[in-house]
Amino acid sequence: MPDGHYLYNLYSETETRLTFNNSPQINPDISGTIVVWEDYRNGNADIFMVDVSAENPEVVNVTEDDVFQDREPSIDGNIIAYSSNRASLGDIYLYRITDEITEQITVGYDYERNPEVSGNFVAYESYAGGDADIWLYSIYLGISEQATTHTTEQYLHAISSNRLVYTDNRNGNLDIYLLEFQFVSDMDDIIAFFDASVEAGKLWGRGDLPWIANKRLKVFRCMLVAAGTLIDEGYFGLGCLILERIYRRSDGYLRPPDFIVGGAREELVVMILQLRTDLGCE
Repeated sequence: MPDGHYLYNLYSETETRLTFNNSPQINPDISGTIVVWEDYRNGNADIFMVDVSAENPEVVNVTEDDVFQDREPSIDGNIIAYSSNRASLGDIYLYRITDEITEQITVGYDYERNPEVSGNFVAYESYAGGDADIWLYSIYLGISEQATTHTTEQYLHAISSNRLVYTDNRNGNLDIYLLEFQFVSDMDDIIAFFDASVEAGKLWGRGDLPWIANKRLKVFRCMLVAAGTLIDEGYFGLGCLILERIYRRSDGYLRPPDFIVGGAREELVVMILQLRTDLGCE
């Protein structure tokens, strides 16, 4: 009997079959009205998806190829994360549904697998250290951090917001662990973006007179440095306060007046807001 995927509606208590192909379809995941799964109808593993809210749901091959093994899909909102051997033994990829863009988020020859995505974060298993560890990737910041460092094996199960759960064999058997994390970006990245934008003429000080504009530009940079220092030293509350003031001096509103203007202002503001989110600022 061929494998198939089924959808069960908890409200109407109805069951719907989603796949009818004679090859295996396994590892389903769902977010909203979109279901994704691992499909072998082309002789290798591909990632397929379907929007069950559509009047005539169309099954779409997200990773259409006939050579590589694309497996273990996880979906949240607009992002599908999956593992693939197209570049090495195993790497993690992201697929953005709305713009149909694929992005590789791990590189090198180490084995990475079993991704789980939640909001801005992707968690996955990595064997770079010789055993199974869990790593985290910030989609917005584009950087990874190691989440578990114990010398035993850690196997990822799920991630939700800033929490992930996994099994660990450090006690001689498999136990369940919960990790709450703070994925804090390096303020140096924001300052580097600011400096590069100023040098490229994409940011400058706001003011009718040159000396006022230059002074405001310098003060704004000093505020960035001060926030970074506070965050690095663990004073997250004060760091959040300075970041709020930085945001209010760059948000594009008339009151209080911005210290900076230019084409890179909006991107800088997004980076600042994301850092506040990562820090858990209220």
